[in-house]
Amino acid sequence: MIIVNIDDTIADTQHRLKRNPDGSFDWDYYDTPELIEKDPPIKYSKEILFKLSLRHPLVFLSSRQEKLRDVTIKWLNKNGFSKWVKLYMRSNGDKRTRLHYKSDIFKKIIEHSRESINLFDDQEELEDECKRFGIYFFKAPECWNELIKYISLL
Repeated sequence: MIIVNIDDTIADTQHRLKRNPDGSFDWDYYDTPELIEKDPPIKYSKEILFKLSLRHPLVFLSSRQEKLRDVTIKWLNKNGFSKWVKLYMRSNGDKRTRLHYKSDIFKKIIEHSRESINLFDDQEELEDECKRFGIYFFKAPECWNELIKYISLL
């Protein structure tokens, strides 16, 4: 099974990064659907995930809230990530850290999976949690540049 994060793993969100005058991160701006629609896909991510999805179920695990489900599905389909079988998203108002939220989802996935699990994510903080669950971690987006060399083997 292949589990893939979205923001900064397959979607380049650099144009949505903005700080408030007090220096805090502007989550309202970052989560603007019209801006999400404009995220370019990260180079090689689509090609590699398409090849992997021919042999393994593809699951997306995003820290985005449920209120962004429609725009997320639209973005995935528009950008060629249409072979996924499940999209996990955070409940609206869920204030847990990414680590705690994703850890809970890992538990659910592991209960029902009968094959090895690989996670592609930009958050290095998840690597230790993946080891705890026996999940192989790929650091994105850097991994795409390396894996593209081996795409014929995938």
